[in-house]
Amino acid sequence: MDRLAVILTCWLVAGVSESNAQCAAQADLDAWDLLDPAGHHTFLLVNSTKSSPRDCLKATAQGNPVKPNAQVELSFKIEERWAATNWEFVTNGPKMSATLGDRHEEATIVYGDDTCHVKVLGSGNIEYWKRSDSSNPNPCCQRVFDEKRGDRAFTEPQTKGCTGA
Repeated sequence: MDRLAVILTCWLVAGVSESNAQCAAQADLDAWDLLDPAGHHTFLLVNSTKSSPRDCLKATAQGNPVKPNAQVELSFKIEERWAATNWEFVTNGPKMSATLGDRHEEATIVYGDDTCHVKVLGSGNIEYWKRSDSSNPNPCCQRVFDEKRGDRAFTEPQTKGCTGA
């Protein structure tokens, strides 16, 4: 029985180490490459530590983006109606900035692949975004989001009756 316990413990530790290694910090992240604005993918805000992010928030590049600049439409629900704003995005390595009129926001992507990404906002809030056409996003995005947020509360904007538009 003791031998079985040792074998199971070793197997479990090896599995945890492999899992953590798969979610290891990434070097040379490039926001432009991860977001691929020219592909006009839609990204959904899955989790956020912001106290009140927009319900059903999604982002889609518009027009013909040329690195490092992209026009991005942010669509969201206000009560039962859809609304949208068009932001100017600029990327520089893992960093991105977004401007809408006098409003300016900064963020750094800290983990990502072609299915999802996690970013830290200039305010210190954490966001986890996934591509809308990804039925199986990388589980590391959720794991990294959970690690970065610690014990802070978070919301799930895509659970607010997001059908339509």
